[in-house]
Amino acid sequence: MLLLIAWACFRPPPAAAGKAFPRPFSPDAVWFYDRDMQKVIPGIDLGWLTVVFQPPPSAPGDSPGKHPEDHPENRPEDRMDEKALLAAADDIAAGSDRITGRLIDRERAPNACFFTLASGTTPEELRALAAAIALRDDVRFTHPAIDLGGKPHAFLDRFDLEWKTGLDPGLKSQILAQVDAAAVPGDGGGAFRVDVFRRPFFEAVTLLAEDVRVRWAVPRLVALEPLCSVTLDTAVGGGRIGDEIPFVLTVRTASGVRIDSAALAAFRIAPAGISGELFDAAVDAYDAGAGPIRIRGRLTFHAPGDFVIPPVSFAYICDACPGGPVGSAASEAKTVRIASMIPPGEASGRQGPKLLLSGEDPAPSLPAPPAGR
Repeated sequence: MLLLIAWACFRPPPAAAGKAFPRPFSPDAVWFYDRDMQKVIPGIDLGWLTVVFQPPPSAPGDSPGKHPEDHPENRPEDRMDEKALLAAADDIAAGSDRITGRLIDRERAPNACFFTLASGTTPEELRALAAAIALRDDVRFTHPAIDLGGKPHAFLDRFDLEWKTGLDPGLKSQILAQVDAAAVPGDGGGAFRVDVFRRPFFEAVTLLAEDVRVRWAVPRLVALEPLCSVTLDTAVGGGRIGDEIPFVLTVRTASGVRIDSAALAAFRIAPAGISGELFDAAVDAYDAGAGPIRIRGRLTFHAPGDFVIPPVSFAYICDACPGGPVGSAASEAKTVRIASMIPPGEASGRQGPKLLLSGEDPAPSLPAPPAGR
């Protein structure tokens, strides 16, 4: 809440009088309806900052930021040059010790950069950083990220809308104009944008959703993923001595981030509290190419007990990240329970039921991916 109040109260200093700034927003404006008209009240994520850039002026005499009504992302030819975008992002990152990385998604946000912030960033630090960046001539606007269900999302100025039947195009345009919104040219009629220089984004989207001539209006959000994430999943939470427990180790990376090949080749799953001769880990062939890396295999314990699999860590390389190109990501620790009891029936030569202690049905066997590196 403090962050939103600070954000809403920000005003540019006199030195920035010639630059256009978006309308400030208040805490009660940061919410929206979903497509079922259920109210969604997101939190603010302090780990991200969205910066939308203004492409260089295309006509003599134009200056960045002075024509907010001429939205540059409406026309593909006004997409910011990629080298210029990277250079601007590098310059911003170099000027702040709170920025730890960046994500660029040219498909969903062609003129934007999403900066990751250091752990422990306070609302005041985020506000001050956003205010300082907003003063740049090549920056159109800055937004904090919102938190939905524990996952960060970015909002820009785009939203999706479905009209009720029977409305003519002229009336639709009038309804949009009343909240300082318009259709995005060249998007097939499926996307709309708010002129955030005239009206706060969530305020406009909410007003449209409440209009009786509109079925629904929802913000177009960009899910923000970490540079690298590692998850370890087992098909079951336990078993008996000698059982093979299937696992999947998944490594996901953002665009422009790659896993260090040496770290990938040398990874180990080694539970604590059990000697090597009492534990086996078989790994299937896997593809380390494009897309998430999924490493499948089987764990076998030859002793009973509760065993903790420590986090599995991978080093990654991000040439676009400030402060050094190398980082690391790790899975969460996982506990596997192994029982020593022999189910009734096995002792007399009959097959008995398999003991599973996870409370879930076992998953089917996991197929091996195509062989690769």
